[in-house]
Amino acid sequence: ATSLRAIPGLPAVVVGLESGVLVFVCWSDWRTPRIVQAIQLFTTAIKKICMDTSGELMAVVGSESYIYLVSCDPQKAFPGLGYIPCEEEPDSIALTKSQSNKFYGIIIGKRGAANFTEAKFFIITDEILEDPRPHMYPQSYQLRDDSLSMMSFKILLNIYEAYLTVTEPETLNSLASDDASIGSSERHESDGEEVNSDERKPIPKIILFSLTKNANDNSLLVAIDLSKEVADQVQ
Repeated sequence: ATSLRAIPGLPAVVVGLESGVLVFVCWSDWRTPRIVQAIQLFTTAIKKICMDTSGELMAVVGSESYIYLVSCDPQKAFPGLGYIPCEEEPDSIALTKSQSNKFYGIIIGKRGAANFTEAKFFIITDEILEDPRPHMYPQSYQLRDDSLSMMSFKILLNIYEAYLTVTEPETLNSLASDDASIGSSERHESDGEEVNSDERKPIPKIILFSLTKNANDNSLLVAIDLSKEVADQVQ
């Protein structure tokens, strides 16, 4: 085995093998663990397994130039969802699930001497989780950039490690509008003005937490707000 991860919320672990096979092992009875699924993702060793905090989605890195996304849904036998091209092994991958059940992900490129970092941002929707095939390129397991809302960009810091948080404002906005509903309706009746809902359309708050080094080679925690850049790409 070359890598190992426990799946949060399930009595199971996932093991990456030298052969490029991803193995799911069930520990519901610790005395008799059993293999419940094995998927050939790569022709060479699996190097890294990254998982979102809910334990529902994982990204698997091998020696080949792509990252494979796999669902952790046991009812569907842990299906592969397709892959994202990646020219070289990334430094880190962060996945997080939002309140609207979308999965947001970021791939941080390998560290180098440059004072910037290459990154890729993507979104996994319910449609992809339900049936990824329509979202792949023909005769390929590669997921389409447009289906992923894929965007590539440079971060003007040499960063490493990644943790992603996404806060969607729909719930807070609905509570706020309930509190203000009486007053706002009175104002609309008196002044006759209409509110353009498109202008106030909320966007998710997307924050990337990462590490960088200062001139003294000390590690610094940085927080990078990606909200506007992602909103401009998606909308």
